[in-house]
Amino acid sequence: MACGINQAKNELIARMDSDDYSVPDRCEKQLMAFASNKELDVVGSYEAEFIGSIDNVVSVHKVPENHDEIVKAMRRRCPILHPTVMFKKQAVLNSGNYHDVKLYEDYDLFVRMILEKKSNPYNIQECLYYIRTSEDFYKRRGGLKYAGTVLKFKWIMFRKKHMSFIDFVVSGLGQAFVCIMPNTFRKWFYKTFLR
Repeated sequence: MACGINQAKNELIARMDSDDYSVPDRCEKQLMAFASNKELDVVGSYEAEFIGSIDNVVSVHKVPENHDEIVKAMRRRCPILHPTVMFKKQAVLNSGNYHDVKLYEDYDLFVRMILEKKSNPYNIQECLYYIRTSEDFYKRRGGLKYAGTVLKFKWIMFRKKHMSFIDFVVSGLGQAFVCIMPNTFRKWFYKTFLR
């Protein structure tokens, strides 16, 4: 991903994953957000999660709208949905671009952009993106190895003072516990509490 940022010729970069869908006016709405506030550095949105057909939406991942809400939420979860973003190339580069952080390249980047370099984020409060999910979507977020990766990243955030010890306990240990749940319970937990 870091290479792609360096190769981009324009200042505004929109990204998405290859097997998902953006609504037809997604980029138009994000461009309008940038045009209405020149201080913005990254604009995301909600995402709808579907199984099989885009008409079969099973949940909607909502995220906070404004800077202060996003900064507060970032102490425990990543409140910017990576596939939905349009961001300024220079803001990404000023933050050090993507780093090789297993499973957390996006969260790590947004922490550096927003908490360390004071980039200005905004989330459009509607679904502009549809992400494909399946049973594997939840299975990939489970297991002891995944739990260890979660704890390592959240501990680094705590050491950098991006979260309190209470945040680490709730977010780090809490997510690690969810990782070791059976997949059926993990799926229920995500849909009930994290969407």
